[in-house]
Amino acid sequence: MIATDIADYLEDNNIGTVGTDIFIDALPDTQDDMIAVYNTGGFDADIDIPVSNPTCEILVRSMSAATAQSTAESIKGLLHQKMNSTLVTGGYYFYYVFIMGDINLIGRDEKQRVEYSINFRTKIRG
Repeated sequence: MIATDIADYLEDNNIGTVGTDIFIDALPDTQDDMIAVYNTGGFDADIDIPVSNPTCEILVRSMSAATAQSTAESIKGLLHQKMNSTLVTGGYYFYYVFIMGDINLIGRDEKQRVEYSINFRTKIRG
Protein backbone atom coordinates (compact mmCIF):
# COMPACT_ATOMS: atom_id res chain seq x y z
CA MET A 1 0.00 0.00 0.00
CA ILE A 2 1.41 3.34 -1.06
CA ALA A 3 -0.09 5.42 1.77
CA THR A 4 2.72 4.44 4.13
CA ASP A 5 5.43 5.52 1.68
CA ILE A 6 3.64 8.79 1.00
CA ALA A 7 3.05 9.54 4.69
CA ASP A 8 6.71 8.85 5.46
CA TYR A 9 7.77 11.05 2.53
CA LEU A 10 5.63 13.91 3.84
CA GLU A 11 7.27 13.49 7.25
CA ASP A 12 10.75 13.44 5.69
CA ASN A 13 9.88 16.76 4.03
CA ASN A 14 8.74 18.41 7.28
CA ILE A 15 5.02 18.44 6.51
CA GLY A 16 4.20 16.68 9.77
CA THR A 17 4.90 13.59 11.85
CA VAL A 18 3.39 10.17 11.19
CA GLY A 19 1.28 9.14 14.17
CA THR A 20 1.10 12.68 15.53
CA ASP A 21 -0.46 14.80 12.78
CA ILE A 22 -0.13 12.51 9.74
CA PHE A 23 -2.27 9.37 9.79
CA ILE A 24 -2.59 6.41 7.42
CA ASP A 25 -6.07 5.22 6.44
CA ALA A 26 -7.55 7.03 9.45
CA LEU A 27 -8.97 10.44 10.34
CA PRO A 28 -8.89 10.90 14.11
CA ASP A 29 -11.37 13.45 15.39
CA THR A 30 -9.21 14.45 18.34
CA GLN A 31 -7.14 17.21 16.78
CA ASP A 32 -7.76 20.11 14.48
CA ASP A 33 -4.62 20.30 12.33
CA MET A 34 -3.87 17.00 10.65
CA ILE A 35 -3.32 15.05 7.44
CA ALA A 36 -4.75 11.66 6.52
CA VAL A 37 -3.34 9.55 3.69
CA TYR A 38 -5.77 6.95 2.36
CA ASN A 39 -5.16 4.02 0.03
CA THR A 40 -8.03 4.30 -2.47
CA GLY A 41 -7.62 1.35 -4.77
CA GLY A 42 -6.40 2.24 -8.20
CA PHE A 43 -6.54 1.30 -11.84
CA ASP A 44 -6.06 -2.06 -13.54
CA ALA A 45 -2.58 -3.51 -13.26
CA ASP A 46 -0.60 -4.15 -16.41
CA ILE A 47 -0.89 -7.81 -17.40
CA ASP A 48 2.43 -7.90 -19.28
CA ILE A 49 4.71 -5.87 -17.02
CA PRO A 50 5.02 -6.09 -13.21
CA VAL A 51 3.59 -2.64 -12.48
CA SER A 52 0.60 -1.53 -10.42
CA ASN A 53 -1.46 1.65 -10.68
CA PRO A 54 -2.62 2.49 -7.14
CA THR A 55 -4.29 5.73 -6.12
CA CYS A 56 -4.46 7.61 -2.85
CA GLU A 57 -6.35 10.48 -1.29
CA ILE A 58 -4.78 12.97 1.06
CA LEU A 59 -7.10 14.89 3.36
CA VAL A 60 -5.84 18.07 5.01
CA ARG A 61 -7.76 19.57 7.93
CA SER A 62 -7.28 22.72 9.98
CA MET A 63 -9.26 25.37 11.85
CA SER A 64 -7.51 27.91 9.61
CA ALA A 65 -8.46 27.88 5.94
CA ALA A 66 -5.13 29.50 5.07
CA THR A 67 -3.18 26.82 6.93
CA ALA A 68 -5.15 23.97 5.34
CA GLN A 69 -4.76 25.43 1.86
CA SER A 70 -1.05 26.13 2.34
CA THR A 71 -0.44 22.58 3.57
CA ALA A 72 -2.40 21.14 0.64
CA GLU A 73 -0.36 23.25 -1.80
CA SER A 74 2.89 22.08 -0.18
CA ILE A 75 1.80 18.45 -0.53
CA LYS A 76 0.85 19.00 -4.16
CA GLY A 77 4.24 20.60 -4.81
CA LEU A 78 6.08 17.67 -3.26
CA LEU A 79 4.17 14.87 -4.98
CA HIS A 80 2.79 16.07 -8.32
CA GLN A 81 5.04 15.00 -11.19
CA LYS A 82 7.40 13.08 -8.90
CA MET A 83 8.97 10.58 -11.27
CA ASN A 84 11.33 7.61 -11.33
CA SER A 85 12.26 7.45 -7.68
CA THR A 86 11.60 5.83 -4.37
CA LEU A 87 10.00 8.22 -1.91
CA VAL A 88 11.52 6.51 1.12
CA THR A 89 14.38 4.06 1.63
CA GLY A 90 13.17 0.52 1.05
CA GLY A 91 9.83 1.71 -0.32
CA TYR A 92 8.11 1.25 -3.64
CA TYR A 93 9.72 2.47 -6.85
CA PHE A 94 7.39 5.13 -8.28
CA TYR A 95 7.45 5.56 -12.03
CA TYR A 96 5.24 8.58 -11.45
CA VAL A 97 2.90 10.39 -9.09
CA PHE A 98 0.34 12.72 -10.69
CA ILE A 99 -2.48 14.70 -9.19
CA MET A 100 -5.96 13.77 -10.37
CA GLY A 101 -7.79 17.04 -10.97
CA ASP A 102 -6.67 19.61 -8.42
CA ILE A 103 -6.98 20.38 -4.74
CA ASN A 104 -10.64 20.10 -3.72
CA LEU A 105 -12.27 22.14 -0.98
CA ILE A 106 -14.57 19.80 0.89
CA GLY A 107 -15.80 22.52 3.25
CA ARG A 108 -16.06 22.62 7.01
CA ASP A 109 -16.77 19.63 9.21
CA GLU A 110 -19.13 19.59 12.21
CA LYS A 111 -16.42 21.25 14.34
CA GLN A 112 -15.94 24.01 11.73
CA ARG A 113 -12.54 22.74 10.61
CA VAL A 114 -11.70 23.35 6.95
CA GLU A 115 -10.98 20.22 4.89
CA TYR A 116 -9.22 19.87 1.55
CA SER A 117 -8.81 16.69 -0.48
CA ILE A 118 -6.11 15.82 -3.00
CA ASN A 119 -6.18 12.66 -5.11
CA PHE A 120 -3.13 11.13 -6.77
CA ARG A 121 -2.59 8.35 -9.25
CA THR A 122 0.67 6.47 -9.36
CA LYS A 123 2.50 3.76 -11.23
CA ILE A 124 4.75 1.58 -9.12
CA ARG A 125 7.04 -1.37 -9.71
CA GLY A 126 5.69 -4.68 -8.47
